[in-house]
Amino acid sequence: MTGENPQSTGAGTRFSTILVRFNRLDGSAGFVRLRISGEGDRERRTFFHSDPAVDLAVFPVSLDDTVFDFKFVPRDYLTAKDEFTQLQIVEGTEVFFAGLFTPFAGEPRNYPVVRFGRIALVTGEPISWEGTKMNLYLMESASSGGTSRSPVFLYRGSLQPNAYALFKLAGVMTGQSATVRPAVSVPDGGAIPASVSNAGIAGIVPCHRLYEILFGPELEALRTKNQ
Repeated sequence: MTGENPQSTGAGTRFSTILVRFNRLDGSAGFVRLRISGEGDRERRTFFHSDPAVDLAVFPVSLDDTVFDFKFVPRDYLTAKDEFTQLQIVEGTEVFFAGLFTPFAGEPRNYPVVRFGRIALVTGEPISWEGTKMNLYLMESASSGGTSRSPVFLYRGSLQPNAYALFKLAGVMTGQSATVRPAVSVPDGGAIPASVSNAGIAGIVPCHRLYEILFGPELEALRTKNQ
């Protein structure tokens, strides 16, 4: 994904258009241009949670399923807040996620990397993350460049015939917990190694936060209008 028409703001750089590369059914890949903001727009193009500490954004998009190779996450796979509690998801529950492996993203098409881990902490207390108090789950699995904002899925298989196997969206990865190493002096002209220690813990924005955006009044009204 990349951006077009950057605009500097007090909070950083904002793009009015982003380009997202999707795999095509013919084996190649192509970019889809998504306009997410701009002057004169009659409809909102970006939707956020009412809580500004929720690090998620939703962009409505329509793709041609005769051209692009993609899958939808069914509504039944989303977990509302009360459902997560009922499913008894606790520390040790297995999870997996798919994202971009930046050293090898693929040239003619995208090749996602799939990684696995376990829930490390479930708490109702906000966690300080990059200077902001956020409601997160913690996962024992290191995030890397390209996997941030990946969907994280819960999976609990069953060894019993015809028994229920759990497969749900746990949330969206928000990044890794990293420890900055102290600076080390080096001789003149020497290389200065720059590294950050990965703690092996990643944060997950709970799926129920995404659920609250997707099925909130604004997007429900937009879906009704476009029916």
